[in-house]
Amino acid sequence: MDAKKIVFMGDSHMAGTGAEWPHLWGHLPAIPKDFRKNMWVNYIRHTEDSPQQIYQKFKELTGQINFDFENDPAVFEYREKFSWQGKIAKRYNLEYINIGFNAYNLYQIAAKLLMGQSYGENFYTEDFSDCLVVLGLTDLSRDLLYHGQGGTGQLQNVSIPYIGITLNMIREFVEARGGKFTYFHVTEPPAQLYDPKFNPFFKVMNNYKLFDRSLYTYITPTMEKKIIDGVHYDMSVHNYLQDDFAKEFENSLIFSILMA
Repeated sequence: MDAKKIVFMGDSHMAGTGAEWPHLWGHLPAIPKDFRKNMWVNYIRHTEDSPQQIYQKFKELTGQINFDFENDPAVFEYREKFSWQGKIAKRYNLEYINIGFNAYNLYQIAAKLLMGQSYGENFYTEDFSDCLVVLGLTDLSRDLLYHGQGGTGQLQNVSIPYIGITLNMIREFVEARGGKFTYFHVTEPPAQLYDPKFNPFFKVMNNYKLFDRSLYTYITPTMEKKIIDGVHYDMSVHNYLQDDFAKEFENSLIFSILMA
């Protein structure tokens, strides 16, 4: 393959968050009764609570545990080993680099990247040589942007072209530093994003889209019961997603180019 490294970029869904569970329970000190492994898994499996309620309860209970759920080495170890991203890197014998983080939207991803911040101890965003950079887009509704219309007091929604501009800016940044760029949708995008009437950057974007289907459309109702914190899926779902991603990846144009 004409790349030695694969760089996953995006928000927490691209960071592999969730794949550390259930193994992380083995590293936790005193645990609240309701967060013991069997209790929490049973709650997730049978609850009628909304994802927001599950997330709130997860944060409340884990907040009582003396453990760094963001930076402990075990978290990174398990995410690299068990996330679909880490498994994809191993599957194609590529060096694994993950610069996903708890970004709120695409703007935050672009801002951190363009400011040249470091990710972890060994990777800096000034050199993407020998890298295939894969950007995963999640909830684009968080990139809402309105412009005032000259003295009318009215606002125009320019979110769609703004997303196109931001995505193209990230692509140019990566390519200017020697990387190969592609992107895909983790969750379903707004239909207008690929309508040239609303998005003048449609044609440019489409040339770099890895595949059409959103990855999470592969999630089954059974897998929905393994959403560990109301937001992210556990290790078992990551294991399925690696096969779904690989199937789409191997049928993509960029894969055939890299393998040529």
